Amino acid sequence: MPICEVVCSEGVLSTREADRIAERLCPLLLDAEGLPDTPAARALCLTHICTTAHAYIGGRPATQGKILVRIHAFANAYSEATKSTLYQRITRIFCEEHPASQAAGGSNVWCLVLTLEPGNFGAGGIPVSLEMTRAIATKTHPA
Repeated sequence: MPICEVVCSEGVLSTREADRIAERLCPLLLDAEGLPDTPAARALCLTHICTTAHAYIGGRPATQGKILVRIHAFANAYSEATKSTLYQRITRIFCEEHPASQAAGGSNVWCLVLTLEPGNFGAGGIPVSLEMTRAIATKTHPA
């Protein structure tokens, strides 16, 4: 169930950069959640890259190219070590794919992990857990 939202000002990422970043985030997010990189698991991984004309830093229009990465994860999916590694790997992806992030040393990439307590995620009308997601990703659970 990896869900990732990338938010930045319009024009910060080119289409090619956004495509490459989304492509590279998918296996990283699957790995962090303990899911195999299979077609079934990839079908559960959503990355949404949103641009906005109304981003502000310090009350002024954002011109520095800040990038916010929000990851929605089951509360029991990530250890503290996993989160630390995830932040580093996400920042590396942006630095490798986006010259402005590289020039900023990745300090423009802000990451949040928003945890979902049991019962706070549903799909198809039913509550979904990390265990169910792992079963679906390995095709041992009826979808």
